[in-house]
Amino acid sequence: MVVHEWAGFLVFVIVLGGVLASVSLLGKIAPQTLMGAPGTDAPFWHSPDAGEGLRPLLGNRSVVIIVGLLALGSVLLARHFNELPLRSGSGVRLTEDGINPVELPAFIGVDWIGRQTAVSAIEREILPPDTGYSRRTYAALHQPGHQVLLSIVLSGRDRTSIHRPELCVTGQGWSIARSFGHAFPIKGNAAELIPATVLRIEQDDPRTGRRFPAILAYWFVNSDRVVATHWERMWQGAWDRLRHGRADRWAYVVVQTDAVDGEEAALARMQEVLDGTVPFFQKNGPMSAIGRKLELWVPGASFSAP
Repeated sequence: MVVHEWAGFLVFVIVLGGVLASVSLLGKIAPQTLMGAPGTDAPFWHSPDAGEGLRPLLGNRSVVIIVGLLALGSVLLARHFNELPLRSGSGVRLTEDGINPVELPAFIGVDWIGRQTAVSAIEREILPPDTGYSRRTYAALHQPGHQVLLSIVLSGRDRTSIHRPELCVTGQGWSIARSFGHAFPIKGNAAELIPATVLRIEQDDPRTGRRFPAILAYWFVNSDRVVATHWERMWQGAWDRLRHGRADRWAYVVVQTDAVDGEEAALARMQEVLDGTVPFFQKNGPMSAIGRKLELWVPGASFSAP
């Protein structure tokens, strides 16, 4: 729903911008058409007096027709960009059906065991049927009591599969204490980083009555870039449609763990899981340049790498 509202706003901005630009251009090349008869200061919407003749009236009608055609053309152009065929490429590896991300590994070395985590009925009901999923919860044998959830959601034709993560988090009863940027290095390639947004979230523990802290990190990836924020993804998606005439499948990657032992320890757990899973699910190659530290950006936050 949020994505559709945002897309509608973009269409409105494009149409309004096109109309205003067209009127401005028309005013420069034919000011007499907009302003009416020579020697009058009345704009085109001003009703002429009976003695002014029919020329201003005809000019006014031509302006209305021109602006109306330009507005219609802008709407049709925006609709064309919105209905571009979906590219089959993706920034994550896929199963044979081409819908779901590849299954995550069941074991990470000898320290982590991953169990498949089912997609909830509410998710399947709300999200489009061609949405792809891959999800596991990893338990640490060397850190009893700690778990790390790794989830990948892949969009299909309907882009409502991907949404602003903060909305989902608060909808599940968590409160966001703060957010900051973080760069996860990719194992075996110190120069390549994954830009991510990290949320410090809290929830009341019904057993103890105390606030339960957790850390959630997320990023978005398509066939040639990784971005850390929802707004970057929206901008890049719109730019790809306008400049390259393509619609990409975006994957939304989420990593979550408790932070009862502090943020640093929580981030270290996430890094261990990502070291053993990123090479399995996320493609390399075209993304080698987009994770560099100088290119990472989250509004109001600075990025850091361990």
